[in-house]
Amino acid sequence: MASSKRHAMTRSMITEASASVFAKKGFHGATMDEIAKEAGYSPAGLYKYFRSKEEIFGELLRLLLQASLEQVESMMPDSLSFELRLRLLLSRMAQFGVKHRELFRASLLTLHCPVEVEPGLRGEFLENHRTYVEALRSFIQQGIDSGELRSVDALDAATALIGLLHAFGARW
Repeated sequence: MASSKRHAMTRSMITEASASVFAKKGFHGATMDEIAKEAGYSPAGLYKYFRSKEEIFGELLRLLLQASLEQVESMMPDSLSFELRLRLLLSRMAQFGVKHRELFRASLLTLHCPVEVEPGLRGEFLENHRTYVEALRSFIQQGIDSGELRSVDALDAATALIGLLHAFGARW
């Protein structure tokens, strides 16, 4: 295996392991020592892959956003009615939430912290979040346009759906 692939895989494994630490302790309470222990590394070994806790958390948020967007943008069979495509989407989102529970919980607990955890991360997150909302809005608009969904403001419906998902995550 190429060194760069191994490096990327290790970074990904450390990032995923950090989710449980951030979920339990929050961003400010988590330490590099705890993240290293959870990932099975020494703190010095961790610094070979990440410069700081902020960098790990930034990567964690990127991973969550990318995976969440993939749930919405993944191909849906055109032969299905809007109702069945919506059920499929909600099922995918629920499965994603359960599978990545710690990651989702960690991001919700820390996202609204008043301190910028990595320079530019908040702006990057907001831009990716807008893309996610737009993908959901477009999906809902398809149901409205087909007449299968009552006419509602698609953006309001997408925002409400995201709010419901966040409420479940916050309850965890």
